[in-house]
Amino acid sequence: MIKQVLNYQKFITHFIIPVLALISCNNGPDNENINDAQVSTYCYIYTRERDSISMNFTQTGEEIKGILHFDNYQIDGSRGTITGDFQNDTLWVEYHFMAEGMRNIVEEGFLKKGNSLIRGTGTRVQAGDKFVYQDRNSIDFTDGQTLMMIKCP
Repeated sequence: MIKQVLNYQKFITHFIIPVLALISCNNGPDNENINDAQVSTYCYIYTRERDSISMNFTQTGEEIKGILHFDNYQIDGSRGTITGDFQNDTLWVEYHFMAEGMRNIVEEGFLKKGNSLIRGTGTRVQAGDKFVYQDRNSIDFTDGQTLMMIKCP
């Protein structure tokens, strides 16, 4: 019985773990083709002291769908879904999340610079059931939070 357990442990150590390691390797976006459309998965993170933002999404063509998570130290964080698209070098998303028992939809803009996305800041106004930028042309990307691309978990 002990010999069988030892053989099983050797099998796991020498075969299963290396195979799993090879399968889980990720050197950038995951790519696959679905119905002749290129699908890629991206993951980004921003951290500053005790605050963080993480964003994971899949991109098909210019369209994206994913998750955005704000984890703030002294104020409530939020986690929700995003849908949107790239227009030139800017990712525009609608962020759907719950806060204080209320459903919220907020427009977010991220400027793509190399392997990072810079979150834009600007005045938002209520338009129906969502908050959108008052003027997309006046959004400031110079001092925004910079999300760095990481390997997806």
